Amino acid sequence: MLLGFIVRNEYVRRHRTLHIVNALSQPATVEIRGIERVQVRQGTTELTLPEGRHHASISGVAPEELDFELRTGFFDRWFNDPVWVLNVGGAAVLTLISATYSRNSPPPSFSFHFGQTFAFFPDISHPFTSLPESVRMKSHESRTLTQLEVHSGKPLGVFQYFEGRGQWAEALRLAEVTLRFQPDDAWMLHSYVTLAGSHRLASRAQEFLKPGLRNRPVQIEWHRAYQGLKQDRESESRLAAEYDTLLKAEPDNAPPRQFWSGDRSC
Repeated sequence: MLLGFIVRNEYVRRHRTLHIVNALSQPATVEIRGIERVQVRQGTTELTLPEGRHHASISGVAPEELDFELRTGFFDRWFNDPVWVLNVGGAAVLTLISATYSRNSPPPSFSFHFGQTFAFFPDISHPFTSLPESVRMKSHESRTLTQLEVHSGKPLGVFQYFEGRGQWAEALRLAEVTLRFQPDDAWMLHSYVTLAGSHRLASRAQEFLKPGLRNRPVQIEWHRAYQGLKQDRESESRLAAEYDTLLKAEPDNAPPRQFWSGDRSC
C-alpha cells in the first residue's frame, strides 16, 4: 500500500493540469517550451505538464513571454486540489465561489480575479465545472466546495460591483484591463472616466488614456474621454499643445477637438 501511495504521488507530480483561458475575440497561440504548442480560441483549454518551472510564449493576440512554476508539497498531492491558470492577457475575469452545504447553508461567497497572466489557486474542488445542487451527507455534517469559473457576464457588471462596495481602485484596474483589449467599449470607458473624475483620480485616468490617443483608426470617444478629464483653463492650454504636437506628427490624421482654449474652438 505504501508503495502504491508513492507511485500515485509521483504520477500526480508528473501530470498536472494547466488551464489556459482566452476571453478575447481573437485566437492566441501558446507554446510551453519543450512540451507543446497549442492554439487557443475563445474559451478554456487544458494542457498536462509536470511540476517544475516552465516558460510560456504567447503570440497572436496579447503577445507575452513569461516564466511560471507548478509546484506542491509531497502531502499536498494527496489532500489538496490546486489549480493553475494561464489567463491570456489577464483579460478573463475569473470568479472564485465558495459554497458550504449544510442543513442551514449560508449564501455562497465569491471573489473576482483578473489582470494577471498566471494565477494559482491552492484548493479548488470544481475547476471550470458547476457546483452540485446538493450533497448527500448526514444531517449534522457540513461540507465546503469551491468553484473556479470564467465570469459569463460583461465586465461592466463586475466594475459596478466594485464601485458599489467602494473598491474604486479595483474598479479602475478592471476597466483598464478591459479597455486595453476593447477600446471601443463606450460604456466601460464612460464609467471609468466618471469614477476617476469623481474620486480625484483623474491623473491616473489621463496617464492610462494618453497612449491611446495615437491609436488608428482614431477613436472619437477615447479622445473625448481624455479631453473631458482636463476641463480647467491650465489643462486646456496644455491639451491644445498636445494636440498640436499630434497634428504635426500626422497632419493627415487630425484628431478630434472637443474644446480648445483661446480662440480655437470646435
